[in-house]
Amino acid sequence: MSKRLWMLVCALGVLWASQAFAQAEGGPVPDKAAFAVRVVEATRAATPKMDPRLGDLERELRVFQKDYNSFVLVRDQTLILPVGGRGSLRLPDGAEFAIQLLGFTPGKVLRARHVVEMPRMKMTRAVAPGGRTLDVLPGQDRMTIVSTTVQRAP
Repeated sequence: MSKRLWMLVCALGVLWASQAFAQAEGGPVPDKAAFAVRVVEATRAATPKMDPRLGDLERELRVFQKDYNSFVLVRDQTLILPVGGRGSLRLPDGAEFAIQLLGFTPGKVLRARHVVEMPRMKMTRAVAPGGRTLDVLPGQDRMTIVSTTVQRAP
């Protein structure tokens, strides 16, 4: 058997084994995922403010309250992406925030493996449904915080 054919057989075996493992662990591997993206603008204001739509994020935002005291939701969007798909949105300063769904990592908990891109940052993550990450884009007098929650796609 040629080296190329052998590598193809091995790759297909690994793919089949990972899908079989995922199916044994909890059903078929999904072909898409939803990412709930919320963009928060943090500033220093004369009067402290916490947007009531950010109630579930309040605990995570406390970390930033040393430097900022006003938190306002400026964008709330859900990106439903197929495996290999990429979605993006514009941040308040015009920069792009993008997510690309690479696939799913099987195990006890199926995790969505994805790449997050924003200015000066590109990071690969594996997050279980319901998991949330925060990314920060600092500015001079304000900071943009991007909250991403992985959800099961409809």
